[in-house]
Amino acid sequence: EELLASIPDDMERGSVFISYSHDDMPTAATPAVGLKAAGIPVWLDKRRLNPGGDWEQALKRAVKSRAALFLSLISTATESNPDRFVHEERKWAAEVHVPGEIFYIPVIIDGTTHPAREPAVFSHLHRHTLSGGIVTSDFASLLRRYLDQYHRDGEVRDV
Repeated sequence: EELLASIPDDMERGSVFISYSHDDMPTAATPAVGLKAAGIPVWLDKRRLNPGGDWEQALKRAVKSRAALFLSLISTATESNPDRFVHEERKWAAEVHVPGEIFYIPVIIDGTTHPAREPAVFSHLHRHTLSGGIVTSDFASLLRRYLDQYHRDGEVRDV
Protein backbone atom coordinates (compact mmCIF):
# COMPACT_ATOMS: atom_id res chain seq x y z
CA GLU A 1 0.00 0.00 0.00
CA GLU A 2 2.79 2.42 0.96
CA LEU A 3 4.85 1.47 -2.11
CA LEU A 4 1.82 1.95 -4.37
CA ALA A 5 1.18 5.36 -2.78
CA SER A 6 4.82 6.31 -3.46
CA ILE A 7 4.38 6.03 -7.24
CA PRO A 8 4.41 9.64 -8.46
CA ASP A 9 1.34 11.22 -10.04
CA ASP A 10 3.43 12.45 -12.97
CA MET A 11 5.52 9.85 -14.74
CA GLU A 12 9.28 10.32 -14.54
CA ARG A 13 11.15 9.93 -17.83
CA GLY A 14 12.72 6.49 -18.13
CA SER A 15 10.11 4.68 -16.02
CA VAL A 16 8.24 1.48 -16.82
CA PHE A 17 4.67 2.33 -17.92
CA ILE A 18 2.20 -0.31 -16.72
CA SER A 19 -0.85 -0.59 -18.97
CA TYR A 20 -3.84 -2.42 -17.52
CA SER A 21 -7.62 -2.59 -17.53
CA HIS A 22 -9.11 -0.70 -14.59
CA ASP A 23 -11.05 -3.88 -13.77
CA ASP A 24 -7.63 -5.35 -12.97
CA MET A 25 -6.47 -2.60 -10.57
CA PRO A 26 -5.96 -4.90 -7.55
CA THR A 27 -3.89 -7.30 -9.67
CA ALA A 28 -2.11 -4.48 -11.57
CA ALA A 29 -0.93 -3.04 -8.27
CA THR A 30 0.95 -6.29 -7.55
CA PRO A 31 3.59 -5.99 -10.31
CA ALA A 32 3.81 -2.24 -9.73
CA VAL A 33 4.66 -2.78 -6.07
CA GLY A 34 6.92 -5.76 -6.83
CA LEU A 35 8.96 -3.85 -9.40
CA LYS A 36 9.14 -0.72 -7.24
CA ALA A 37 10.36 -2.86 -4.32
CA ALA A 38 13.08 -4.18 -6.67
CA GLY A 39 14.23 -0.61 -7.29
CA ILE A 40 12.64 -0.27 -10.73
CA PRO A 41 10.88 3.05 -11.45
CA VAL A 42 7.29 2.27 -12.46
CA TRP A 43 4.22 4.26 -13.25
CA LEU A 44 0.59 3.39 -13.59
CA ASP A 45 -2.51 5.51 -13.77
CA LYS A 46 -3.92 5.09 -10.27
CA ARG A 47 -6.81 7.53 -10.53
CA ARG A 48 -7.18 8.97 -14.01
CA LEU A 49 -4.78 11.76 -13.11
CA ASN A 50 -5.77 15.20 -11.83
CA PRO A 51 -9.28 16.69 -11.98
CA GLY A 52 -9.44 19.24 -14.77
CA GLY A 53 -6.37 17.78 -16.43
CA ASP A 54 -6.44 16.26 -19.89
CA TRP A 55 -5.77 12.70 -18.75
CA GLU A 56 -5.79 11.29 -22.27
CA GLN A 57 -3.01 13.66 -23.42
CA ALA A 58 -1.06 13.05 -20.21
CA LEU A 59 -1.23 9.28 -20.76
CA LYS A 60 -0.29 9.64 -24.43
CA ARG A 61 2.74 11.75 -23.46
CA ALA A 62 3.74 9.21 -20.81
CA VAL A 63 3.62 6.34 -23.33
CA LYS A 64 5.13 8.12 -26.32
CA SER A 65 7.85 10.27 -24.79
CA ARG A 66 8.54 9.33 -21.18
CA ALA A 67 8.37 5.52 -20.90
CA ALA A 68 11.55 3.45 -21.19
CA LEU A 69 9.48 0.26 -21.30
CA PHE A 70 5.77 -0.45 -21.75
CA LEU A 71 4.42 -3.34 -19.68
CA SER A 72 1.15 -4.57 -21.21
CA LEU A 73 -0.82 -6.53 -18.59
CA ILE A 74 -3.00 -9.04 -20.44
CA SER A 75 -6.06 -10.52 -18.77
CA THR A 76 -9.60 -11.67 -19.32
CA ALA A 77 -10.65 -8.04 -18.81
CA THR A 78 -8.33 -6.68 -21.53
CA GLU A 79 -9.39 -9.46 -23.89
CA SER A 80 -13.13 -9.09 -23.24
CA ASN A 81 -13.73 -5.74 -24.90
CA PRO A 82 -11.89 -4.05 -27.81
CA ASP A 83 -13.31 -0.65 -26.77
CA ARG A 84 -11.55 -0.49 -23.40
CA PHE A 85 -9.23 2.51 -23.09
CA VAL A 86 -6.27 0.22 -22.38
CA HIS A 87 -6.23 -0.61 -26.11
CA GLU A 88 -5.71 3.07 -26.93
CA GLU A 89 -2.55 3.08 -24.77
CA ARG A 90 -1.35 0.01 -26.65
CA LYS A 91 -1.94 1.69 -30.02
CA TRP A 92 0.25 4.59 -28.86
CA ALA A 93 2.96 2.11 -27.88
CA ALA A 94 2.73 0.56 -31.37
CA GLU A 95 3.19 4.03 -32.90
CA VAL A 96 6.54 4.53 -31.16
CA HIS A 97 7.77 0.93 -31.47
CA VAL A 98 11.10 0.61 -33.29
CA PRO A 99 11.78 -2.80 -34.88
CA GLY A 100 14.85 -4.39 -33.30
CA GLU A 101 14.32 -2.62 -29.98
CA ILE A 102 12.58 -3.84 -26.85
CA PHE A 103 9.89 -1.49 -25.59
CA TYR A 104 6.59 -3.39 -25.41
CA ILE A 105 6.54 -6.29 -22.95
CA PRO A 106 3.32 -8.35 -22.95
CA VAL A 107 2.62 -9.99 -19.58
CA ILE A 108 -0.25 -12.38 -18.91
CA ILE A 109 -1.51 -12.00 -15.33
CA ASP A 110 -4.29 -14.61 -15.28
CA GLY A 111 -5.29 -17.76 -17.15
CA THR A 112 -5.64 -16.06 -20.55
CA THR A 113 -4.18 -18.48 -23.09
CA HIS A 114 -4.44 -16.93 -26.57
CA PRO A 115 -4.58 -13.14 -26.32
CA ALA A 116 -5.84 -11.61 -29.54
CA ARG A 117 -6.24 -7.91 -28.74
CA GLU A 118 -2.61 -6.77 -28.62
CA PRO A 119 -1.59 -4.54 -31.56
CA ALA A 120 -0.68 -6.66 -34.60
CA VAL A 121 2.90 -5.33 -34.66
CA PHE A 122 3.44 -7.04 -31.29
CA SER A 123 1.73 -10.37 -32.10
CA HIS A 124 5.07 -12.16 -32.57
CA LEU A 125 6.58 -11.04 -29.24
CA HIS A 126 7.33 -13.53 -26.51
CA ARG A 127 4.84 -13.13 -23.67
CA HIS A 128 5.81 -13.43 -20.04
CA THR A 129 3.42 -14.90 -17.49
CA LEU A 130 3.31 -13.46 -13.98
CA SER A 131 0.59 -15.43 -12.23
CA GLY A 132 -1.52 -12.98 -10.25
CA GLY A 133 0.92 -10.26 -11.30
CA ILE A 134 3.54 -11.51 -8.83
CA VAL A 135 7.00 -10.35 -9.95
CA THR A 136 9.70 -13.02 -9.98
CA SER A 137 13.31 -12.15 -9.24
CA ASP A 138 14.22 -13.24 -12.81
CA PHE A 139 11.66 -10.85 -14.28
CA ALA A 140 12.82 -7.97 -12.07
CA SER A 141 16.45 -8.69 -13.07
CA LEU A 142 15.50 -8.71 -16.74
CA LEU A 143 13.77 -5.33 -16.50
CA ARG A 144 16.71 -3.92 -14.53
CA ARG A 145 19.07 -5.02 -17.34
CA TYR A 146 16.77 -3.45 -19.93
CA LEU A 147 16.62 -0.18 -17.98
CA ASP A 148 20.40 -0.14 -17.51
CA GLN A 149 20.80 -0.45 -21.27
CA TYR A 150 18.12 2.20 -21.87
CA HIS A 151 19.87 4.68 -19.57
CA ARG A 152 23.29 3.89 -21.04
CA ASP A 153 22.38 3.74 -24.76
CA GLY A 154 19.00 5.47 -25.03
CA GLU A 155 17.45 2.25 -26.33
CA VAL A 156 17.10 -1.43 -25.52
CA ARG A 157 18.38 -3.57 -28.39
CA ASP A 158 16.83 -6.97 -29.02
CA VAL A 159 20.01 -8.96 -29.57
